[in-house]
Amino acid sequence: MAAIASFPFAESQDRNSNFSPETKRLSPKAVTVKIRFADFETYTRAKSLNRFTDVVPEIRRAAFACLGKFEPKKKVWLIGFRISNLEKVANEVENSGRS
Repeated sequence: MAAIASFPFAESQDRNSNFSPETKRLSPKAVTVKIRFADFETYTRAKSLNRFTDVVPEIRRAAFACLGKFEPKKKVWLIGFRISNLEKVANEVENSGRS
């Protein structure tokens, strides 16, 4: 398990400019991690968050909690990460009461 927990994941969303403005305004309430081993056995683990959030460290903690449920005894071929159960976040203009 220690080998996977220390896996160097890609830069987080807050440092990635490839997300569209629409995507940045969505908050997930569920995180799923998929792992495929070299023999192509595939497993998924999911975690529901207590609330919708766009806070990257919270999402990352949930992903690592899912990842920690795997006990890799063979070589890993693929690790996938998915967020789901998305809710739109009100933009700042809506929150400030301006029209």
